[in-house]
Amino acid sequence: MTKYKLTPSNKMGCLKVLIFCVFLTANLITAQEKEGAEPEWKMTPNWDTRQLVDGSWTPLQLSPDKKMDYLNIFSINVNSKTGNQVVFQAYISNGDGTYDKKNFWPTYQTQNIKPEFGDVNGDGIADVIYNLSNSNSTFRIQTYINQGDGTWKKIPLWNGTKLDFGDYYWFVTDVNNDSKDDLVRYFNKGGDMSFGTFISNGDGSYQPEVVWDTNRNTTGEWLSIDIDDDGKTDVANLWDLDSKEIFTMYFANGDGTYRRVSDYHTGKDESGRWSPLDVNGDGKMDIVNFWTLDGDEVFTTYFSLGNGSWNLSENWHSGRDESGSWVPADVNGDGKTDIVNFWDYEGTQRFSMYLSNGNGTWNNISDYNTGKDPGGDWKLQDVNGDGKTDIVNVWNYFKESQLFQTYISEID
Repeated sequence: MTKYKLTPSNKMGCLKVLIFCVFLTANLITAQEKEGAEPEWKMTPNWDTRQLVDGSWTPLQLSPDKKMDYLNIFSINVNSKTGNQVVFQAYISNGDGTYDKKNFWPTYQTQNIKPEFGDVNGDGIADVIYNLSNSNSTFRIQTYINQGDGTWKKIPLWNGTKLDFGDYYWFVTDVNNDSKDDLVRYFNKGGDMSFGTFISNGDGSYQPEVVWDTNRNTTGEWLSIDIDDDGKTDVANLWDLDSKEIFTMYFANGDGTYRRVSDYHTGKDESGRWSPLDVNGDGKMDIVNFWTLDGDEVFTTYFSLGNGSWNLSENWHSGRDESGSWVPADVNGDGKTDIVNFWDYEGTQRFSMYLSNGNGTWNNISDYNTGKDPGGDWKLQDVNGDGKTDIVNVWNYFKESQLFQTYISEID
């Protein structure tokens, strides 16, 4: 298993998941080709941003209407004195595959580094957080609080405690269930994994770091998930012993400290992909192992009981090979995590939907042929706020303008 593969949860954006991409060679029937079948996706016309393709196009909730919007962050030369600076440009979803394009908003920041996104003040919309620290320096955080109208409030630079122990991985999540996202970093302290937590004050500043030592080495995969549905972000360490997968749970106390519960031995080898998903909609994050048997993609689900123990489901066989991208999403809005398989057949992008039955089995309802080539980025998000995950293809026209092609879910 990969060392230091740390996957944070993200409550504000699109669900952050493991996407596994390879090529598909199977020939399957599309939904439109099935006699009497109705398409489960409403394809909207391409919407032209009339914006060059430069920058990062991130789906986020930027306004309080529950529709997923887009934020493009890029650098432009404002004037000869200031040189290049980072600007934000919001695209607010109208719910029909079109967007209200807002004006550029200048940050007056020259460092175009990758930010994190989260809700630092609990108003339900995404803010932008930059970590301007260097290794072994003071923790320096620059926050831009979203005003909900395509503008942001730049908060004075916050200087935290001095960072020890070298390199670290940091992310934004809510550790105490107060609806305000906090800052957490994972780092190696003397060979053991440690967590450092900065609790948000709600104004772009944070409380002093609380460091908690796991007294466990750093091997395996460390996931930030809510295991017991208390709204606090816990930590799961997935590791192997003699090639058998083991789960170790750390429950958040809400103050930057954790309590460890006993190890859970799956009795299964560590191969395949292990993903945290809420399969039955109870708010507790389950873990699904995607693996291959004789070329067939198989799902094995471990249902969280909320106390560090798990119920194992029977293996479920998808009936198709493992190729393509297998992406978790709730496409029918029932709160259970479904699976969408993206695959390419003879140069056209296709979707196959697997609806969760909530018991570790899935219902393959159809295959959908977009009739479109698989180029660009295929993003999963709720564009109209109905609770169903839609699909947006973000692509460009000869690298001149960014276009959005939306497939709105009509799956019940």
